Amino acid sequence: APDASAMASPATPATTSWTAQATVTASLTAFLYEGFTYNAVFLGRILPGLGKEDQVTPLLVVFNAIWGLALWSYLRVSWADPGAVPEEWHEFVRRVGVALPIAPGM
Repeated sequence: APDASAMASPATPATTSWTAQATVTASLTAFLYEGFTYNAVFLGRILPGLGKEDQVTPLLVVFNAIWGLALWSYLRVSWADPGAVPEEWHEFVRRVGVALPIAPGM
């Protein structure tokens, strides 16, 4: 029987990296699909088909500005270092101990 300590952990760095990359790729795919669909279908086909060509440019500018900011925000968060709990917090918890108020979960 194989030694249990020799078996790989289910959350190895390679697994974590792969799942993180897959999640980012899926989210970017959704962002790009949304942007393409809105611009090509709604602005390119539906509004002109309804005779509202005058609304295409303002809606194009507003949607793409908000879409670009959302995409930028998502990428910044996805690629940022999540950081760590500051040592000051660990010291505070050790100092306060059991007197630390903990709110019940919902």
